[in-house]
Amino acid sequence: MVRIRKFKKDDINQVAKIHFNYLKLGRLSSLGESFLKDFYKTLLSQDNIITYVALQDNMITGFATLGINFKNLPIVMVKNLWFKTISVVLRNPSLLFKLIQLPFYPSFKDTSKDYAEILSLVVVPKARGQGIGRKLVESCDNFAKKMGCKNFVLSTRASMQDANDFYEKIGFKKIKIVKFLGEDFVFWQRKL
Repeated sequence: MVRIRKFKKDDINQVAKIHFNYLKLGRLSSLGESFLKDFYKTLLSQDNIITYVALQDNMITGFATLGINFKNLPIVMVKNLWFKTISVVLRNPSLLFKLIQLPFYPSFKDTSKDYAEILSLVVVPKARGQGIGRKLVESCDNFAKKMGCKNFVLSTRASMQDANDFYEKIGFKKIKIVKFLGEDFVFWQRKL
């Protein structure tokens, strides 16, 4: 039996571990699990960002993070995570260029308040194929509708074929492909 609920402080360690282990290609994962713990702690205080977790036998088996008009997320990250970020960059200076580019990600440029975007969605491999991803997306859908959003978008790397197939299967339409930091990202949308 799968239960979906809002993320809470007690979930930080599990969510950071899942993010770090299963979203390896992401920019935030490259900053390390300790950084991710602080990142998710910071997200708890944001009114326009929500994370849902999927629980099976009291273990988190997946999560989805949704943002609404989150163009200020890079500023929030700098303000709340600057010390952690600097310590990571000092250990791995090659990350600096990628981090400097992060505020230029296409979603951070949009100032529209009528759309919501899934920032991350992951289900641990052993729990896939059970409808957990769909349930997490539905929870995000419901929150976005309550907040007055009309559009629901997300992006994924073009190379992540399973993820792209999943989004198409649950009713998203491909709207564009954008090159960012040398990679192609597919943007998906559906009306709420």
